[in-house]
Amino acid sequence: MNWLVNKTRLVGSLLFFGTLIAFVLSACEPPSEVGITPANEIGIVFTDTITVKVSTVLTDSVRTNNGQFLMSGGFKDANFGTVSAVSFFEFSPRKLTFAANSVYDSTYLFLRFAYAFGDTSQTQEFFLHRTRDTLQTNKTYYSTNTLDYDPKPLGSIKFVPNQGRSVLVGKLPDELGQTVFAYKGDTTTAAAFRNFMKGYALVPSPRNTALFGFLPATSGTGVDIYSHITGTDTRRVLSLSMEPTPQSFSQTTSPPRFNTINADRRGTVLSNLRPLTPISPKDSQGRLYVQDAIGIMTKIEFPHFANLYKNGQIAVNRAELSIKPVFLNATSAVIRPILTLVQSDASNRISRNNLGQVLFLPNDAATFSSFPGQQAAAFDPRFRTYTFQMGTYLQALITGFKKNNGLLLSPSQPIDVGNGNFTYVLNQRFDQMVYESKPETFKLVVFYTNVR
Repeated sequence: MNWLVNKTRLVGSLLFFGTLIAFVLSACEPPSEVGITPANEIGIVFTDTITVKVSTVLTDSVRTNNGQFLMSGGFKDANFGTVSAVSFFEFSPRKLTFAANSVYDSTYLFLRFAYAFGDTSQTQEFFLHRTRDTLQTNKTYYSTNTLDYDPKPLGSIKFVPNQGRSVLVGKLPDELGQTVFAYKGDTTTAAAFRNFMKGYALVPSPRNTALFGFLPATSGTGVDIYSHITGTDTRRVLSLSMEPTPQSFSQTTSPPRFNTINADRRGTVLSNLRPLTPISPKDSQGRLYVQDAIGIMTKIEFPHFANLYKNGQIAVNRAELSIKPVFLNATSAVIRPILTLVQSDASNRISRNNLGQVLFLPNDAATFSSFPGQQAAAFDPRFRTYTFQMGTYLQALITGFKKNNGLLLSPSQPIDVGNGNFTYVLNQRFDQMVYESKPETFKLVVFYTNVR
């Protein structure tokens, strides 16, 4: 769907002209290496008539390895269909030593969930299975990958989420703890223990009504094996966790993990959604759809942006893209605190650099001649909008440094990297949005210098 609002004008008054220049320069100083130095007459032009084309697109692959959460569970949704997730992971002992006179007692599984999506008023149940093989440490796992696991579970945990508990504890069969307790293999490398124990799968009951994000970090998901010293009341505990274990295996990275996520959209408005093939709002009940962790995003394009400079040079002084979602109802109106835009390639895939890193919309303080910073837009409750600064990106299109392949809109999860700085990642938790495709939803405003 294309939107065109007829409102372009030349700023003619000298007083307003000077005021506008001061405002533009103070609000957004363009990068020197991408700006075009005016040589002749200068005209400052404002426009919000640039066509914004939007659609819903399904990316072909979602990376889920070593994410922030173990995703497991399932639910049904009228718009997105049936969603289910299984988490695969491995444990490492924090310290694999037992006293010579230790006696095995018991084994417990504990899970700490950080969030839930779906109906949490119902009883949920999860089963822990042993996989038939180890996970590969250097492999990139996607949401479509899976592993075979023993159909007989080691144990299970059943609970009602809204009862206030975030830490779940379940007793496991003694077989697992006794196997670890009796381990006599190499305790200097992680590979030997991993090959000995294999991996695990956290599988939801088909009756579950919510999808959960469990924490893999310290005090998150793990196994505790209890023992005591013969003839004493001294109790010992060996913890299997997903943390690096340099003290026992000289392992400085976390054990591998990934999530398998499936969606059955049959019978929904998105039943015809296929990877990399955009669906226009007119073919999806006038709505746009986003489903993080599945890879459904809103594609945003500016197909006629080149018309601005087809008759001569221009330099973008400032540009903003405002997004004001109009939600269908109270259920879909849960405000996502942060949205991000990532660059798309010509085939509607997420663009990445040579290191495999996602190319986000850069900050306006960045340049495309260096690694661009990540720009994220927080929700503004006053105007109910998300606002992205577009100057650097649009100038890169003008100079030909970037191709006009569009951008992909998605929620994003911030990760604190210290000193008040954050990095943003995609598909780290489950989230979704359904909103109306209306003319006021997306608006691109550009101030530019027209050089004659």
